[in-house]
Amino acid sequence: MERAFISLIIFAAFLFLSILIKPAPAYAEMIEPREPDTAKSCAICHYIWVSTFYLKHKKSPVAPFPEKAEAGSKKMCLSCHDGSVRDSRDRIFNRPGHKVGIIPSKKVSVPSYLPLNEKGGIMCSTCHSPHNLPAEDGKKPFSFFRAKNIDSSFCKICHKSQIKGVDKGNHVLDRKPFSYPSKIIASGGILGKEDNIICQTCHLSHGGVSDQ
Repeated sequence: MERAFISLIIFAAFLFLSILIKPAPAYAEMIEPREPDTAKSCAICHYIWVSTFYLKHKKSPVAPFPEKAEAGSKKMCLSCHDGSVRDSRDRIFNRPGHKVGIIPSKKVSVPSYLPLNEKGGIMCSTCHSPHNLPAEDGKKPFSFFRAKNIDSSFCKICHKSQIKGVDKGNHVLDRKPFSYPSKIIASGGILGKEDNIICQTCHLSHGGVSDQ
């Protein structure tokens, strides 16, 4: 009788320990992602991560169900560039510059690491990221750009047909001019590291004065 009782205690202890150390089934993690909306600073842009949308796929009392991710969209960028963080409304959204929603022409070569929208169009997040991405040398991050921009190197990633030199009908680049265009420099034109002519000497990605 005593031996049977001891065996029962051992069995019960073994059963209890097996429950404690038994791993949760994989499907449980798929159905119930871990803390999908605890990082409130992330959910400000990644609104669709909020558990009401992420898990239940239904609207909340204060917002409709988001049909697609809004992070990187023009409206999402405007939510901070409206004066609450920086007032860039006129420069970025009214004045000429890079357009969003435009499908790049055949003259433009967009690499795979610069994301396009579901229709293949340009987004704010094609060029920009609010995250500090790791640099190629592993040291300095690219703040708000998806690649380094030294002497307009970021422009040259996509606009390769515009950097083939005078023989191909393009403006000379990466050389010192005979005289510096004082009017352009006074208007915000940027020279390269060696005071060379670069794309940004004449062009602005945002806040230009003409469509070109």
